[in-house]
Amino acid sequence: EVKLVRESIATAMDFYRRQGIRLPEERVAAGELTFAPQDFVALYLSSLRQEMAERQVRDKELEGIVQRESAEARNVAKYQAKDETLNAELARLRQLWGQLDSQVNQVGIEKDGSGYSLRQIAPVKDMLSIKRLLKFVGAGGLFGLALAGALCVFRELRDTRLNTLAELRPVLTQPLLGTIVKFATAAPRRPEFGRLHPALRYLHSPNSLEAECYRTLRSALNVVCEASDLKVVQISSPEPGDGKTTTVANLALAAAQSGKRVLLVDADLRRPMLHTLFALPNDIGLTDVLSGEIELLNAVRPGGVDTLSVLPAGRPPTNPAELLTSSGFAQTLAEARREFDLVFVDGPPLLAVSDPCIIGQQTDGLLLVLRLGKTSLQAVRQARDLAQTHALNVVGAVANGLSGDDASSYAGRTAYYRQPPHSAERELEPAGV
Repeated sequence: EVKLVRESIATAMDFYRRQGIRLPEERVAAGELTFAPQDFVALYLSSLRQEMAERQVRDKELEGIVQRESAEARNVAKYQAKDETLNAELARLRQLWGQLDSQVNQVGIEKDGSGYSLRQIAPVKDMLSIKRLLKFVGAGGLFGLALAGALCVFRELRDTRLNTLAELRPVLTQPLLGTIVKFATAAPRRPEFGRLHPALRYLHSPNSLEAECYRTLRSALNVVCEASDLKVVQISSPEPGDGKTTTVANLALAAAQSGKRVLLVDADLRRPMLHTLFALPNDIGLTDVLSGEIELLNAVRPGGVDTLSVLPAGRPPTNPAELLTSSGFAQTLAEARREFDLVFVDGPPLLAVSDPCIIGQQTDGLLLVLRLGKTSLQAVRQARDLAQTHALNVVGAVANGLSGDDASSYAGRTAYYRQPPHSAERELEPAGV
């Protein structure tokens, strides 16, 4: 390549000489120029660099042209794809049109070649006959009965309420201390206890079946308390509406009439009810004792019988759980142990608030009231698990709201001894021969 360059230089110098142009070297030799001639290699490199710069500019221009052409090619490809899609759709429509045209022609051929025609010779009946109507009604009735039966079965399977003692007993892990039959709370009152609520059946109807139920519960609980040295018992239930307050009130009356000094404490500070049953004012009660405003013995009220005292809840506080957690509650129960033979504490429902678990830490035992036909299997299990978690001593359970065959069986066994002495005389049975 250097030879080619040199040959090119020699050719150029010959051309300049023929044209009469003197080269710089010759002029320097003649003394006409005072500067040295430039290096031809440097000139060649400079020309090459200039050519390279021109080629780079050209490459950039060509790259821009390529990018523009590529973009236009992509747009053309999109248009081609869309054109192919439209052509395919057009072909499908043409094929469909051909099929429809063939079907129309076939129908025309069949119409022209048909040799039969139909003619109405009688009016069409537009009403159902009585037989068909009966079939429809019967089928609808059977379907309705089947659907009603399926709904009943589905409801029975989903209903987990404990309705009978046979369903309740396998669920309990503690003994069933008593059963309370269902009774109307609007029953007649005895004149001497006219101010007290009619739900206190032990006072208003001492010879009734429900009063006998409370006596049976009292006897069973006395056995448990004496065997385990229990003196302070909390009565609660899994959910509201199970009848715990009515049960503990009548149980306290039954225990008091057996000669024991009984204190009934309303510790349901959120929804107190004992003052309503015993017709007592609720301006002073347990909350005042716990806050130190009054002594326990000054706050208790008479409960309808001589040996029964009632401590109402008092004005509802804003912090019931904190009051029950305080040391004042433990001191109050300790004083009650010294002054009374038996203390019943009416606590809130177990699954509603945490108060009964707090109360259970200060009491000797927990008596659980369950209402048949209302309390569910899940509620009993949750209450049992909650009591185990907080180490509560569940001494037993009471089945409230006994009805049906269970109530009839209980009433038949106790009817004789619930009659007044003068109403019937015992007949002698004939001796066997």
